[in-house]
Amino acid sequence: MLKNKAQFAISILIILVATFSTNALAQTKDHKKLLIVKIENEGSNLATPDEVLDFNAKELFYLRSLTQKKLEKDYVLISDQDKRDALELSVTVAKIHTPSGTLYIASSSIGYAKNKDDLFITHNLMVQTSIEKLADNISFQLSGLIFRVLTGEYK
Repeated sequence: MLKNKAQFAISILIILVATFSTNALAQTKDHKKLLIVKIENEGSNLATPDEVLDFNAKELFYLRSLTQKKLEKDYVLISDQDKRDALELSVTVAKIHTPSGTLYIASSSIGYAKNKDDLFITHNLMVQTSIEKLADNISFQLSGLIFRVLTGEYK
């Protein structure tokens, strides 16, 4: 008899967790967060070695397009001129030609733009062998951040 009560309790627990998870997921899909995305060249300066190059216009457009396409599934993309509170993804890019091929580099920061103040959350540096892989990394870092928030790493 105790075994049946335990099985019943576990069944109820599973149903409650499934119901809560489904409701939480539905709310997330209905209420997309606002996101500002800025992707630009690093630009040459005195500290930049000659081997580090800016993306050409076509590469920069391609990276922006790929990244925005991936992010708009989960976020409402808005202009940096928009005055609403929003997450902000700011990325600077460069490339280096090596004997093995071109390496695409991105330095990104994620912050929260609130009441005209930018609150820094995290920073990442990524190096990839293709623009497509770099776009995947850039868009994935927001998922990683959300996961860390949900698991309590960020409080």
